[in-house]
Amino acid sequence: MTSQATRLLTRSEAARRLRDVYHARCENSSLAKRAHDGTGPPYRLIGGRAMYAEPDVDAYGASLIGPPVRRTCDARTRAASRTGLSGPMRKASDAPRPIDSANTDPNPPRHLYKPPDAIVDDGIDIRGALEKACV
Repeated sequence: MTSQATRLLTRSEAARRLRDVYHARCENSSLAKRAHDGTGPPYRLIGGRAMYAEPDVDAYGASLIGPPVRRTCDARTRAASRTGLSGPMRKASDAPRPIDSANTDPNPPRHLYKPPDAIVDDGIDIRGALEKACV
């Protein structure tokens, strides 16, 4: 009996196969991140390059496809449970507030505060120093 050699794919070939065959949004950087996290397909290092066995890429691609559903709410629920995002949705009140002139916070974030008369950096009047230097 002869054993068939498993075809190995580079990271870019594996990403292209996942896009073309399984319609997954997958780039080389996505596979690199998933390799780092341990959430992607198994790979082997050959000469310092990540190489993916074609059956491993196919198994991973098949695992990305969810079961058939009849309603969109079922699809979202199953997708959320599959990705681990099944927690409660954020409320609109959790969103950051827009910056407006009515916001009278006595301690605004430093990047939003502009001194009224001079540009001051660590107690030095920069505007005055610049005017003297440019004269």
